[in-house]
Amino acid sequence: MRASLICLLSLAFLSACRGGRGPEHGAAPPALWDASAMVPADTPYVMASLTPAPAAVRQKMAAAAQRQLAQATKELAPMLVQTQAPWARALQSILAELRTQPLDQWWQNSGFADGGRFVLYGLSVWPVVRIEVSRPAAVRDLVQRTLAAAGQPTEPAQRGRWQTWQLSAEGATLILAVTATEVVAAALPSELAPRALPWILGEQRAPQSLLEAATLPALARSYGLSQQLLTVIDLRAVLTILAGSATGVAAELAPTALTPALRSDVCVTELGNLVELMPRVVFGYQRFDAQAFAGSMIFEMPPRVTARLGKLTTAVSGVSWPVLGKPLFAMAAALDMRELGALLAELSDAVTARPFACPELTALNEVISQWHPSSALSVLPPLFAEARGFELVIEEYTAEPTSASGHLSLVSRRLDTLPGLLSAVPGLPPLSPVEGTPFDLGLDALGLDWLRGGHGVIRGDKLVAVVGADSQSRALEQQRLPTPKTSPLLVMAYDVARMRELSEVFASNLLDSSYREAALALEVMERGLRMQVMGTW
Repeated sequence: MRASLICLLSLAFLSACRGGRGPEHGAAPPALWDASAMVPADTPYVMASLTPAPAAVRQKMAAAAQRQLAQATKELAPMLVQTQAPWARALQSILAELRTQPLDQWWQNSGFADGGRFVLYGLSVWPVVRIEVSRPAAVRDLVQRTLAAAGQPTEPAQRGRWQTWQLSAEGATLILAVTATEVVAAALPSELAPRALPWILGEQRAPQSLLEAATLPALARSYGLSQQLLTVIDLRAVLTILAGSATGVAAELAPTALTPALRSDVCVTELGNLVELMPRVVFGYQRFDAQAFAGSMIFEMPPRVTARLGKLTTAVSGVSWPVLGKPLFAMAAALDMRELGALLAELSDAVTARPFACPELTALNEVISQWHPSSALSVLPPLFAEARGFELVIEEYTAEPTSASGHLSLVSRRLDTLPGLLSAVPGLPPLSPVEGTPFDLGLDALGLDWLRGGHGVIRGDKLVAVVGADSQSRALEQQRLPTPKTSPLLVMAYDVARMRELSEVFASNLLDSSYREAALALEVMERGLRMQVMGTW
């Protein structure tokens, strides 16, 4: 399954990252192509690349996709040989072509346009993808070769300016269509295909398109994102469709095989209340070039929710974005555990007082009731239950000879409980730290002399523990770091290139081999939660 997904995504979205030839004679100039004009403004989801990526980026992404596809092909081959399903034979045909030429060259020869603009969206809930083409004859040849390999009819039906194919199996229909400027693919239940076809081909249009509503440019400006790859999931629209209260094309093509209980008044109300806590998700990039990338995923929330979540955050020295220095690995959080306990108590009490009545949601009643701090946080020692943030950094590590350096910073209201907590560690000598004075962590007594020393410093509510060379001076240096005005709720960072040197298996499971560094952060902002990602490659 993993291999199938990687392979199909590599093929479907390579158009967003490759270079190619210019447009075929007679095709519309690329600047005039904007598939969002065909997308209903109330679509429940959309992923669009309406701004061409730079050529250097497309080449680098194509190389990464080539490596992923090679691995996926190895995993897929045995399964494809065992089945004679039409889709398997079609995929085998494409993979056979890819064995004779690089992926980006195959994509170029298949007739897709330079710059790789596309839009994937929901027609009601059913997926439709529109990709800009430069040589429609080459695209038609690709479709016909693939259909022939699958044992399906290859001759298209002519419908206006479109050449179309429809393939049905087990109650589902795949619609393919090609014009001089784009190729369209859509998948939906066979019973809805006749009604959907006019919408897919643009013979019927919604009262307002995504282009006319200017939704994507507005969101891009609002969050400082480009339109190079912008994704929006409107959970309100999804619920409206699933609840059977949509209008227009969303109602005309609404799914019918839903759990009836979900359409009851109580379920619609309770699901609506949950959706209002996070009505929309937006993802896009601030930077995406041949050297580095930076993107954001925004989980939009109402002000009352973000104001409550804002109480969880604290400002902790060392917990910043971007991550300080270039550590091998870093993980940090600026999270007030006392406030987290209060929030969990509020949620638990609210559900206990008014439990979910929708049958599909009643399982949440027991789960959320267990979040109450009296049971959820009571297992934590006071040192951690009263923490306001921490930072764990591994700066260096070598396997042979074994050595490591790094530090841990912990901010807590109950640092006074540290000596008692450490006294429970067998072999560790008693600790009596003096405010502001470095103290030996006693790691030698634990047989951890390969760490080359370890010292800690306590000042106020902050503990710093450092291992490795010069641990005394480094502990004092870490204590002197200024506290930023704000800290992210959560931060993680990896030096992927160095990790790969230590463990190829670990690094390859972590990120594609083209990455050198990667980091992410989660923060509370005025309009919701924002997860930021950045890195170099």
